[in-house]
Amino acid sequence: MVRVIECEKCNFKEYLIVEEKNYDRCPLCNSLVLGHEINEMPHQLSEISQIAKENFSFGNVKTDNYSVAFEADELFKKPEEIISSFEKINFYPFIRKEKNKFSIILRGAPPKKEFAYRKNLILFFLTVISTTAAGYLMSLPHIENGFMTNPWIGAISFSFSIMLILGTHEMGHFLVARRNGVDATLPYFIPSPFVLGTMGAVINIRSFIPSKKSAIELGLSGPLAGMLVAIPITIIGIIMSPVVPISTFGEGSIFLGEPLIFQFIANSLVNVPEGYSLYLNPVAFAGWAGIFVTMLNLIPMGQLDGGHVARAVLGPLYHRQLSFIVAGSLFILGLFSWAGWSLWGIIGLYLAYRGHPGSMDEVTPIDRKHWGMVAMSIVLFAMSAMLTPIKLA
Repeated sequence: MVRVIECEKCNFKEYLIVEEKNYDRCPLCNSLVLGHEINEMPHQLSEISQIAKENFSFGNVKTDNYSVAFEADELFKKPEEIISSFEKINFYPFIRKEKNKFSIILRGAPPKKEFAYRKNLILFFLTVISTTAAGYLMSLPHIENGFMTNPWIGAISFSFSIMLILGTHEMGHFLVARRNGVDATLPYFIPSPFVLGTMGAVINIRSFIPSKKSAIELGLSGPLAGMLVAIPITIIGIIMSPVVPISTFGEGSIFLGEPLIFQFIANSLVNVPEGYSLYLNPVAFAGWAGIFVTMLNLIPMGQLDGGHVARAVLGPLYHRQLSFIVAGSLFILGLFSWAGWSLWGIIGLYLAYRGHPGSMDEVTPIDRKHWGMVAMSIVLFAMSAMLTPIKLA
């Protein structure tokens, strides 16, 4: 016989297998609970419990509409083996450790969706058009000043450069996701009528992240891949950019911030005398934008790329606190620097509020190799960081 404590309001149930508990209120919604006895547990729960016995020691079993929860004193197998055992019956265990106890929460498999490439292709071609239009418009001043003869050359080279950087960034995520057994879509490009002609690209993660190591790899892969393409594009663009007197730029001209990596490339390739400035070719602007995108993605908050890394390193509480601190700091920074930071602060507050689900295995410690990846993500962020990305003359 198994005694069941059940809440009719929220469907919470606790199957008392090894210990009796006396409570009359639901721990989830505080409604009155009922206690009764059954001969055996439901079939699926019995199957789950049998697999659980092979993997860890546990006492009572708790369920609700969304999950099955165990509290274990000891794991008999490695977390990745436990995850594999439950995946065979389409359940995904989230393994946590608090003090000397393990918490294992099983969640059902996310619904499988057929992936259609049509939307990706449509958005890709729309973004090619919008970035080409943006490149054409930014080429016109170069025509007027005699630095370019055909605006379509600038238009096409800008579109190709920015699409290559963004596409490589997202494909970095996609390939690493697949290697780690994470279901991910191909990139969705986002066309835009504004300066760049695009608001970037995204992939959708449609399954759970297996481990902290996987989260670090996912977080780093996109920015690293994108930066590896942005650097040669920046080099080519700077070589193509003329050096002009600052007086060339009239009132209302836009000046771009110079992250460390951009400064290093420019200073290595071009000698800019005092009173002069680089007049960025559209290709150089695409390279700068790629570096800027790297910085934005590596901000350690929410589920941004930097947020994945921070969540793996800091855990749920400190990651959430850091997300709110960073979001608030960005909002304040926008009041004294580039106003766009305030918008990012608002976006960051939303991301911080949503939180991060974490990976399934949060018990296995991060190894030396992945600590190296964490350090690399910090270096990438430092190389691409700038307090004032854009300012008007």
